[in-house]
Amino acid sequence: MSILQDPLAALRQAEWYLDHASDELFPGAFELAAGNLCRQTVEQALLIVCCFSGMPQTRYVRPGGRLRAAGALIEELRKTEQTSGKSYWVRAARCGSRIGKFVRVRRTIAKWARILNEPSHFSVRNRRLCDAELRQFVAIAHGWFDDKDKNTLVAILNQVVSQGRYTAVLGPEPDNLPGIHQRVVVTAADLKRTPEGAVTLRVEIPHVIVSKRHAPRGRWPRVPVLIERTGDISIGFQLVTKRGKPVKTGTLEDVFRSLASTKGERAYLVRRMKELGLMYSFSGVLASGADRVRDTSPDGCE
Repeated sequence: MSILQDPLAALRQAEWYLDHASDELFPGAFELAAGNLCRQTVEQALLIVCCFSGMPQTRYVRPGGRLRAAGALIEELRKTEQTSGKSYWVRAARCGSRIGKFVRVRRTIAKWARILNEPSHFSVRNRRLCDAELRQFVAIAHGWFDDKDKNTLVAILNQVVSQGRYTAVLGPEPDNLPGIHQRVVVTAADLKRTPEGAVTLRVEIPHVIVSKRHAPRGRWPRVPVLIERTGDISIGFQLVTKRGKPVKTGTLEDVFRSLASTKGERAYLVRRMKELGLMYSFSGVLASGADRVRDTSPDGCE
């Protein structure tokens, strides 16, 4: 359900619980639910900062995908990254306004992490938190987030669950929009012919769109997961070869050179072109640029 937990919606839900205490089946039930959502909202803010600070994922996510407690995340953010000599708070602030706004209120976030630090499980102790404190937090936390931050969390969750196959990124200012970036491996098999007969590199970028009305169940897909009709999230990719080298896409010749850097790859490219009804040959060394393409299809021309 976490991918659907928009922090602003969580705050509105917490406020709803507090406004409808008269409907509780036992005293304090809705207050308990509101407090739990407030604690999770603090954790969401800290997760955003941890992810974009460059902190190793193992330091803010436990094995099995469970987020560490808010206090532990704050301690990790205060630590110094060895290469830069800067704290993770400082490193996160350099990622742009979408992260910097949380860094600016880090003392307030730490304060509320302490105040809200009451277990949500059954306890024999009386609870300290009251309605007034929770309402105060809701009012303050509304200023931390905007409507696009739900997609920042979507991007982060895709990165965490995929173990880095997909990366959470941020776009340029002033919007600093969140997005998901991935590396896509391509080979000569991805060369296709258009209806007009031209050769093109065509790659499908699979993804799953989940309903915003129903909590997803089961295993997380092995492709990026998005939420229907949310907007304001980018999907980017870099084409790479099996050897991990970027594919240049400026011209068709650039594509061929990228996909045929070894003897075996050149032989496969020639076979693939033949499958497409084209005769392709390498003259001399690939880098000489003396490659030749000839259309062997019935209506083609050289």
